Amino acid sequence: MGVEVRTRACVVLTAMLFWALPGSHAGAQEQAPPSAETGATPTRVRVAPLSEIAITLRRSVPATVTSLRTAVVASELSAQVTEMPVVPGDVVDAGAVLARLDCHDNTQALASARSQLTALRARQSLAQQQLDRLKPLLSSRSATEEQVNQRQAELDIVTAEIATQRIAIDVAERQVARCDIVAPFAGLVTTTPGQVGNYLTPGSPVVSLVDMDRVELKAELLEYQVAELATNRPLFEFGGRSWPLRVRTIFPVMDEVTQTREVRFEFTTGKPPPGAVGRLRWTLAGNTLPAAFVVERGGRAGVFSVSARGRNRATFLPLAGASSGQPVTTDLPDDLLVVTDGRFGLQPDQPIIAE
Repeated sequence: MGVEVRTRACVVLTAMLFWALPGSHAGAQEQAPPSAETGATPTRVRVAPLSEIAITLRRSVPATVTSLRTAVVASELSAQVTEMPVVPGDVVDAGAVLARLDCHDNTQALASARSQLTALRARQSLAQQQLDRLKPLLSSRSATEEQVNQRQAELDIVTAEIATQRIAIDVAERQVARCDIVAPFAGLVTTTPGQVGNYLTPGSPVVSLVDMDRVELKAELLEYQVAELATNRPLFEFGGRSWPLRVRTIFPVMDEVTQTREVRFEFTTGKPPPGAVGRLRWTLAGNTLPAAFVVERGGRAGVFSVSARGRNRATFLPLAGASSGQPVTTDLPDDLLVVTDGRFGLQPDQPIIAE
């Protein structure tokens, strides 16, 4: 009995010593590091090339086509409308007659001014002849110097009156020309407030005209949208069609309420009609990461990739202008391997097993 107890004690003691040895199998499993480099357990993640997960980001805002020249052509005379050769919808050339006014009084005034000029020229001729006959008599004392001076003064006076009358004729001719109201530029007649029989006064509207050729697009954009236009090609869409654009000018002032700037665009190919309201659209250049792949680490937003040394380290790439929960456009290469699954718990330089 005593021998059996001693034998069992020896077996137990031998077993305890075996498991405590450094080279034993169990002890080796507990002390072996899971990672040969850091001792941390690698995290399994899935990765995909940036080109496979990138999206195309498009922007759009309301925009309006506007004409650079519109005019309400008005009368410059007090007269009655005798003829209206245009109606709304007509396209007219520059200088085309839009309306004719009763010009009888102005024509008569011009004829009277011309007749007065003829009379003044006759007086001028007579004064010149009298002066020419009187000057030779001055040496023989048949005429006095005072008489010569008097004839000279009469000639100078009538010469001045002729100059004044020429100005009066010019004014009368302009008044006659104003009897025909003409288009200041080529365009579309939109309204005709003046009608045959209406009595007009200076400033009375006769025809509304819109330039159909000199048109551009205007839109209100936020600051980041203005910046995006510097590297993207905008289009205007209206009525199922689109027109390419280029930026003409960006207003240096901002709207106090909306915090937007007015931007004006020129059409590079073709033109939509003035007044068209459509959408200004542009597509962001480069790869746009969906919001789901943008994470924050250390107060900066970016994306997780795999280390360039191999596919065993998580690399955090901060992205300029990125915000967590927002898509971001980047110039990262298409073949960059981006962590798609398992990214939320990752830390920079953490060991990973990429699949």
